[in-house]
Amino acid sequence: MWRLSHLGAKLAFLRAGLGFGGFPIHMVEADLAAGALVQISADDEPPGGYVIEMSAIYRTDNPPGPAGRWFIERLKRADTRLRQEKTASPPASKASKAATAKRPRSSRGR
Repeated sequence: MWRLSHLGAKLAFLRAGLGFGGFPIHMVEADLAAGALVQISADDEPPGGYVIEMSAIYRTDNPPGPAGRWFIERLKRADTRLRQEKTASPPASKASKAATAKRPRSSRGR
């Protein structure tokens, strides 16, 4: 098992065929399209992928500053978009997906 603190290093390891790992889909779309990586899914993964729900909580007597307000607005917009997508049609999730280098494996090595 590899533990890396930098997504760039993790992506380099995946591209080199050194295992598998979860990634934000936008970071590996080009590699997936080029066939350098292949998308894999866990047996228990829900249709459409995983969704991570987030909340913002703050004291009313000490509201967030500009950066906090910006972040809260981003959360609200993302929530609105997600709700609209759910009611329209079930698209492919942009949540984190696992990817692995396109090489044959003999066992479930990590």
